[in-house]
Amino acid sequence: MKHIEQKLVNWGEWMRRREDNGLGFGNSPMARLMGASARVDACSSVPVDEIEASKTDSAVQSLPRNLRQYADLWFVQQLPVREVARKGGCGTATVQVRIDQVVLGVARWFEARHQLIEQAKRMSEKKTISSLDTKHV
Repeated sequence: MKHIEQKLVNWGEWMRRREDNGLGFGNSPMARLMGASARVDACSSVPVDEIEASKTDSAVQSLPRNLRQYADLWFVQQLPVREVARKGGCGTATVQVRIDQVVLGVARWFEARHQLIEQAKRMSEKKTISSLDTKHV
């Protein structure tokens, strides 16, 4: 699940850049200093894969509304646990449970997507083999 968490961290960075009109690039060093969050990620200046972030956004959008809120508060806004709890209307102990639910929901979305792609490939291969068989008969 660590790779899913990393996808969500990258998605959060992508969302912040979009909101800052950064067009995929971080804002100025002074702006970053002025708006530094409580949880600064050491790799926040690393380029974000736009396609992967877009897929992750689709996964997040498929979550129930309350989990989308937690994804935004934690990964996009990077709020501390107490602030996430306050805005989410839960106790601080519940925040990690909700974040785990976000990660699990996104993981399930990617797994379902992978299965659909594999199924489509198999069907395409069957059609190709079938068309080859009818041409050679």
